Amino acid sequence: MTTSVGKGCDVQVPPSTQAQQQSQPASYDDCLALARAQRFDEAAGSFEALLNREPGNDKAWISYAQMSKRRYMQRGASYLAYEACGSVLDRGVSANPQSAKLWQARGLLELQRGNTCEAKQLLEKAVALDGSLSHVLKWKKIAGDAGERATEQTE
Repeated sequence: MTTSVGKGCDVQVPPSTQAQQQSQPASYDDCLALARAQRFDEAAGSFEALLNREPGNDKAWISYAQMSKRRYMQRGASYLAYEACGSVLDRGVSANPQSAKLWQARGLLELQRGNTCEAKQLLEKAVALDGSLSHVLKWKKIAGDAGERATEQTE
């Protein structure tokens, strides 16, 4: 097969390469390798393809969100980093509303942003779905915030 690359530029692509590209979709490990190599555009495309095929892959949603955050942090755009990470996690939660891991990841992101009250609500949702995650509610930032609010309400 001949592929046109520009004016007057045709490149012969061996049929075996074409078949390989079409028949081997990105795996989770492939996505991680691209992200670790900081090939963020390629990694994003691979994660998108993977998650279109496997929308229930919590691990992939979380890794994609972390990569999205890292991508913008390296550019010094922390606001965009948190927005990009949150957007990916929100899509994951929409695709998997019963995933305690995704709710937990979303709660941890809010905790990192300093939104303790919202983080606590999200983490409580995660714990309601999976009681084995209850230890997160004992973290000082979460438990301390609840104690401070209770004290304020009784005064």
